[in-house]
Amino acid sequence: MKKFFIISLLYIFFIQLSVFCDIGEIVTSVNIETDIHELYKQAEDYYKNGKIGLAEISLKNIIDIDPRFIEAYYFLGKIYRENNDFEKAMFYFERAVIVRNDILQNEKNLKELEENPDLGSKIKDVISSEQEAELLCNQALIYIEDGNFFEAENSLKYAIEKNPNISEYYYRLSDVYMDRGFPALAAIEIKKGLKIKPDMKRYKMIAKLLSDAGEYEEAVRILKKGSEDFAEYRPYLRDMIVEISKFIKTKSLFVIIKRNGKEVIINSGFRDGLKKGMEFRSHLTLYRGGSEVKDLESGELLGWTDEIVVGEILITKVDEKLTYGQITIENDNKIRIGDYVKGL
Repeated sequence: MKKFFIISLLYIFFIQLSVFCDIGEIVTSVNIETDIHELYKQAEDYYKNGKIGLAEISLKNIIDIDPRFIEAYYFLGKIYRENNDFEKAMFYFERAVIVRNDILQNEKNLKELEENPDLGSKIKDVISSEQEAELLCNQALIYIEDGNFFEAENSLKYAIEKNPNISEYYYRLSDVYMDRGFPALAAIEIKKGLKIKPDMKRYKMIAKLLSDAGEYEEAVRILKKGSEDFAEYRPYLRDMIVEISKFIKTKSLFVIIKRNGKEVIINSGFRDGLKKGMEFRSHLTLYRGGSEVKDLESGELLGWTDEIVVGEILITKVDEKLTYGQITIENDNKIRIGDYVKGL
């Protein structure tokens, strides 16, 4: 209490000395109980007017006077993040969370909260769940900058728990999953984000993820929804739908969905009729073309492609949903994604 009183006196003395210089703009009079909010309002005004240094000084003075004023920590973190000082930004974001948790979880403060309703109102006014979610998202972005994807994932999950109505949190989480090599999880988060706020970039991304996984019907469904949300991109999305539709029409023919050197993956496994025991014993001929191509929306027949033999593979592994093979013969047309096996 004595220290608090001394700081207050020093602060008043500082204001009196600086009233005739530029920094004296920070405050003109001090009342410890009420002027912290005035200081914060002035800091916001400085920030809006590009006086970042003065805003920073005001916010640090607030923390000196009342270390439990959480908004000051958050605001400082935001300023440092915008100036690419990620180390300081992280420090103040973390302090905001720590201070808030101390207020809410400390038994003595909880008792004080019950006895003093005004304190409860103050906490509620200072930082809401939405603001804490934004704070956590900012933390996650800093973790991503540092390549710490595990911590970024945790921060974004907690942000979503605090405020599940922001599409950016789901999209950022999907990016983290992509960086960690989990495309299926990324697709799940993109779907959630699209329900809140459609994004053309994310429609394209999830269509590719689903196509790579052999989920062609779902990819087409998503793209059709995208054409409803973004009418200006309908011609482009229609082309994507037509291309993916080719795979749907030939799915029963066991289509190659991935190639890496001599290794290929087919979009079907033993649940679709391929049998275990084929490994390293069965050679399969690969074809291209020979199927009709229709517009899924209108049913219009767009044309046929000529069927040709493009090579041969040796089956090396059969799983439930996928089959793996090694290319043994390849003609001048080269084996590629979309080529297929038939007659099994």
